[in-house]
Amino acid sequence: MIWINLGVALLNLSLLLGLVTILFPRAGAWARIATLAAIKLGGVVLVTALLVHLATEALLSTRPTFGPPTGGLVPAIPGPHISDFQLSAGELLATVTSAAARSLLLLLVAIVWGVLVGLGAAYFVQLRRSRGVLLSVMAVLAWVTPTFLLAAFAQEVQAQIFNFTDLRISGGYGSVSAWQAVWAGVVIGIRPAAYAYRQARVTLESEAAADHVRTALANGLPWRAVVSRHIMRPAAASLVSAWLNSFRIMLGSLPIVEFFFGYPGLGQQLVLALGVSYPNQPGAFQPDLVIAFVVCLALIVLTCEAFAELARQRLDIRLADLNAVTT
Repeated sequence: MIWINLGVALLNLSLLLGLVTILFPRAGAWARIATLAAIKLGGVVLVTALLVHLATEALLSTRPTFGPPTGGLVPAIPGPHISDFQLSAGELLATVTSAAARSLLLLLVAIVWGVLVGLGAAYFVQLRRSRGVLLSVMAVLAWVTPTFLLAAFAQEVQAQIFNFTDLRISGGYGSVSAWQAVWAGVVIGIRPAAYAYRQARVTLESEAAADHVRTALANGLPWRAVVSRHIMRPAAASLVSAWLNSFRIMLGSLPIVEFFFGYPGLGQQLVLALGVSYPNQPGAFQPDLVIAFVVCLALIVLTCEAFAELARQRLDIRLADLNAVTT
């Protein structure tokens, strides 16, 4: 019931913020962005709570409820079951916070190498006035390759480097090594880097064909200055959108990669809370944890969307003027 109340409270907050933006048009972009974020987050909470409730009812109607193991051998359970173990509000908050911190660190690794490499490669190709055919082919191949195959390939490379002979999934509730975290971040960033490169190439090519670029070249400006001032600056808002979309891809692949590498972040903990387990480990469906992890992931996405929208409005004043006119 607490999740329903939270979702309703967020929707009420969005209505209040909407009234503020109507009564005070100069409230700024923050009010409009916060209104949309509250609506989305409230909808995520309510929809997730409804789906989890339906799943719980379905499991209760077909399977008995089992509690956590008390020690010794875990009895074999023929199918998914619901855990009777209930976390307090403080324990739930601590579990979600620690998992979110580890996932944010993993996403930071992916962003630093993945998105920056993708956007940097697009800038380098544009600076060289090259079509970047080889890079484009590599980006397409990386984009169409499923995430789990990339994870398997990364595990094989890691095995060759560190002379591992057993490539079993190193999962569970235990800690992972720093190299495991680095490799997981590398895998998460591959497809977003390919996406960022492809979108940046399209955007930069479109800006390079604009009239103001030809005028700058006719005035004798060097190509490097033209790219920096007359191509990159107008395309900055679109590049931010490309980064945001690539970040969504990162977050979408987070559960697969974290579960595959045994990294105890939000993605892996969400999969485990859904009742999916590693070999020789008990699995149980934990409704409160599922909702908490989904809400936390949604909060991360909405926070990034809010900052990206503010950045786009600062980089392209036309977007801010358009929002001001519509309100």
